[in-house]
Amino acid sequence: MKSTIRSTFRWITGNARRIRQDERGSSLLILGLAMTAMLVMAAFALDLGLAYLEAGRLQNAMDASALAAATQLPARANDPIRTQAIVQAAVMYAAKNGFRITADDVTLLTDGTDYVLGVSVEADSTIQTHLAGLVGLDAIRVDRPAEARIGVASSVGGAVPLSIERDYLNACILQGMTSHLTLKFGSSDGTEGFFGLVDLDREVGGGASDIETWLAHGYPGKVLSGDLIYPVEPGVNSGPCFKAFWSRFAECTHFPSEGGCNEQHYVLGCPRIVKVPIIVQTASKSVKIVGFAGFVLEGCMGQGVNNYIVGSFTHIMEPDGLANGQDPLSCLDYGIYTAYLSR
Repeated sequence: MKSTIRSTFRWITGNARRIRQDERGSSLLILGLAMTAMLVMAAFALDLGLAYLEAGRLQNAMDASALAAATQLPARANDPIRTQAIVQAAVMYAAKNGFRITADDVTLLTDGTDYVLGVSVEADSTIQTHLAGLVGLDAIRVDRPAEARIGVASSVGGAVPLSIERDYLNACILQGMTSHLTLKFGSSDGTEGFFGLVDLDREVGGGASDIETWLAHGYPGKVLSGDLIYPVEPGVNSGPCFKAFWSRFAECTHFPSEGGCNEQHYVLGCPRIVKVPIIVQTASKSVKIVGFAGFVLEGCMGQGVNNYIVGSFTHIMEPDGLANGQDPLSCLDYGIYTAYLSR
């Protein structure tokens, strides 16, 4: 096609004077000019189309890179190990999608706090033109930025039917006493009542069977925070809780020489890491879920009606959660975040 355009230019240049002197050649001149214009337009359309496709590929890669890095958040800005892991995640996921970036292309966003709350990445790509070079455009450069941040998760999947009361958790966080908190209580006198178990499908019934399944494997649907009212599951349910807890606890295969995951060292995704609803009690048999907290399960102790479950507060990411737009560190931190593209 390039040779065709060049030939047309040479023909027009070489015959322009003769054609001007011969009116019979005017239509041929017009035809030649029109052909040249159409070929030039086709050249631009082809190369600009290729540039558009490259820009789309680059944007998708930068989005994936930023989101992958954001799953490492939050992190203290002065923690070199964590911040390096964030940058490495961005670089690695860009490479997986076919583009090379360096640490200089990754910006950690702190928003004036001591924590990294977002990640910005940017890269460019240059494509060599096929036909536009005839008019001096030998290459087209495209660049695309992406930014991902974390927000407090307002919905989670795989929650356990345990709970922790909001004011109690707030007090524990403010006092720095977030280890070995009780997530399900026992009954010292064996009476019925609410001891921390929540009916996550919002349907009364199912009882001990549902509690055992959800505690062992997580609730299969989404649990939402906000104005929805959830019924409580009355009673201690010590047998189902004891069986489900130890089944889940035993699934941990990490740090075998140290007894598995615990508050000091754990692996995200381990069965011992759970998502616990934060509640406000609205009546004797109902609660409102106002958020979610991450906990490392530590033990299920006590016999019979005195059975109780404890865990330590931690931070985890919720891959499929909905962000409610809150800055996660502008208020009390409940520890479960979700990443989202902010640009």
